[in-house]
Amino acid sequence: MSPGDDSFFGWLQTVLYLVAAWACWRRSRRVPLPLARAQARGTPEHRVWLFLAIACFALGLNKQLDLHALAFEWFRELAGEIHEYGGKNLLRAVVLLGACGFVLVSGMYGIAAVRRGSWALRSAMAGLVLLGPFALLRLARFSRFSVESDEFFDVVLELLPTLCVLGAALWFPKPVARKGRS
Repeated sequence: MSPGDDSFFGWLQTVLYLVAAWACWRRSRRVPLPLARAQARGTPEHRVWLFLAIACFALGLNKQLDLHALAFEWFRELAGEIHEYGGKNLLRAVVLLGACGFVLVSGMYGIAAVRRGSWALRSAMAGLVLLGPFALLRLARFSRFSVESDEFFDVVLELLPTLCVLGAALWFPKPVARKGRS
């Protein structure tokens, strides 16, 4: 098993992740910041755009470096005693259930964090949340659970949410500051 995804779509997805990371970082720099003390910390929208940038960058690195494979091997060595007693399937199920819980909780938190944000921010977070099922599908396959899926379906399941994040960061109109009350 070679590291990374060397197919055309694998490299396309990597490039899209990295471009989306750049676009989210650029968008975070354009969010109007408040005056005085809070300027150093940024606004919640600024921080979420930075989080999206970091998440897309990490997904792009993972796409070609297979960092999840290294983490899984480390976890396997750490839990070696369980393997000796025939608990391989139990360990895989626990890891997969833990990942499902993480994706569910982080998705709910992400949606709650942006509920009052701009359309662009909500759309970008929705794209990132929609990547969760794809990540779980890949983890299930990597954990050697028998999960059948079409390769085209996998490409679409990963490509469309990334395009959603990228599109939201680039093309949604920027908020216009109002001069007075209406």
